[in-house]
Amino acid sequence: MSFAVNPACNPSLTDIRLAETILGLCACPTGHPGLYERLIDACQFFNGWDLLPRLAEVNGLGPLVHIQLKAAGVVPPSACERALKGLYVRHRHANAVREQALREILEAYSTAGIKTLVLKGAALAYLVYSQPGLRPMRDTDLLVSQSDVKSAQHILAELGYDPAFGARPLKRV
Repeated sequence: MSFAVNPACNPSLTDIRLAETILGLCACPTGHPGLYERLIDACQFFNGWDLLPRLAEVNGLGPLVHIQLKAAGVVPPSACERALKGLYVRHRHANAVREQALREILEAYSTAGIKTLVLKGAALAYLVYSQPGLRPMRDTDLLVSQSDVKSAQHILAELGYDPAFGARPLKRV
């Protein structure tokens, strides 16, 4: 597994490898004792704590790193702990807002008889993760039948969403 690292922060190769190990262990949505033991071992000699929140966010793992370290009993330095908790809270709040919007859209679509499939992150947040806020997302992907696209976009516009900014039909190939 390889994670994006900003070379400008000049971390040691050992810290980069340990950060990759920590992120890889934290990527599992559910923890278990064996995972926590490995996480504790990886953190024991880790000195790149200032790097970890940035790497976690860039790789979409901020909330998971926060809860997995906490569950393992690993207490990072306070600046790192605050940054990771901030990522957790921010994504939890953002996903709560997205959830409310999704409920509103799905209710409107249902009322209009539009069958909808929730895709990717929005679906995974509820199917795989113990808390939806653990799955960082930037958008919500919905699939409707080709015959319902115009009605679905019209409903989105009525709800105050800008069709030019988001919803776009897929082109047939």
